[in-house]
Amino acid sequence: MEIAPINRPTAHLMTSRRFAPLFWTQFLSAFNDNFLKNTLVFLILFTLAADQAASLVTLAGAVFMAPSCSCRRSAASSPTASTRLS
Repeated sequence: MEIAPINRPTAHLMTSRRFAPLFWTQFLSAFNDNFLKNTLVFLILFTLAADQAASLVTLAGAVFMAPSCSCRRSAASSPTASTRLS
């Protein structure tokens, strides 16, 4: 069984100057979101007792997920999204 060769246009995409800003923006945004959420979780856990902190840890996760969920819904209902999908 042979391994398929690397698709050159795709391999070139990772090193192109047009793709790099998009990649780093997405990477740093995800890192920032996770870093802030985990920092908030640790602050909650170290300042409160374990039984009180459980509900606040869940709330911290929901606070960081809510904006992305609401933005996805509004982006999916935009007129440009419907024309791209059809």
